Amino acid sequence: YAVGWMSRSGGKRKDVQIFQWDVLRQRMDPAAIQWADHIMVLAGAGIADKR
Repeated sequence: YAVGWMSRSGGKRKDVQIFQWDVLRQRMDPAAIQWADHIMVLAGAGIADKR
């Protein structure tokens, strides 16, 4: 298997496939859907965020 990242800032890395995800505009790179067999969302409050 291969793991790809959904990122708000996009970017490029040689070791990971990165797709852009714009949460505010509710848009994601359509290539992510074509590339992936499964998508897991591990979103939530950051550990450094105030409660």
